[in-house]
Amino acid sequence: MKAFNLLLLFLLAGCASDSALYLRDNSSLSQTMAQERAVVDLKCREALADRPIRSERMEDWEDDPVYSEYKVWVEGCGKEINYVVVCRHGTACAFADQSALQEQSQ
Repeated sequence: MKAFNLLLLFLLAGCASDSALYLRDNSSLSQTMAQERAVVDLKCREALADRPIRSERMEDWEDDPVYSEYKVWVEGCGKEINYVVVCRHGTACAFADQSALQEQSQ
């Protein structure tokens, strides 16, 4: 019985550490990053970012750290722009690609 409890403890500890990593959410950070960048890109102080859409967390083929992608739309001054922000475990978040700037049709 003691061996079973010890085995169960190790299994749960492994699941708990994986779960903590898996549940990490950087949506607020990606939203702030996109909004701050859009103020410059759109030349608009009133730029406002929508809540990011997060893709599922993934692992690289070479078992690199887990990462998440966030797509963030920002509107302001008659323009809109979207960004993809990638957040890797253990490193800072960064923009993944070139932004797409569009004029809003009024």
